[in-house]
Amino acid sequence: MRLFILLALLALLGACDKNTPLIQAAIDGEAKQIEALLKTGVSVDEPNRYGWTALMHAARGGNIDTVRLLLDKGADVNAHDTKGWTPLIWAAQKGHTETCELLLNRGATINARAEEGFTALLWAVLRNKKDVTRLLIKRGANLNAQTTDGRTPLMIAVSEDFSEIMHDLQAAGARP
Repeated sequence: MRLFILLALLALLGACDKNTPLIQAAIDGEAKQIEALLKTGVSVDEPNRYGWTALMHAARGGNIDTVRLLLDKGADVNAHDTKGWTPLIWAAQKGHTETCELLLNRGATINARAEEGFTALLWAVLRNKKDVTRLLIKRGANLNAQTTDGRTPLMIAVSEDFSEIMHDLQAAGARP
């Protein structure tokens, strides 16, 4: 009985997001279903109620194959949701280095800003995602970007005591 209730609640939550069938297929990593839906003329960038696209969901989940497929089918690498989050910001915040690299290779704007001024680098630092932070530094992210309350990546690393990230940022020339 509990399982049934849990499954019903999850279904209702999904319905609240107004996820499209394409978005659900991306969440599930169903390549054949994605291909079939796109052949029917479904928009690859159709958002849910929060402005999330299938690519954002795939990037957030770190599903590199689904991300690649959606990009190959024309998904907007720089789409943003209602709060300014892009696929790159989602992937960085979750620590999906390979996904971040693919998105950057396909033209993702490295310094795009989401709510409160957060960039992919600021999120990677805040979440202590060392490999993503190193990738973003290497690829030219703004080391001195500031959140709306004035925090820089280095300030966040210092305040959270993330010594490896602090070292990497300082070595790259970041300022507090």
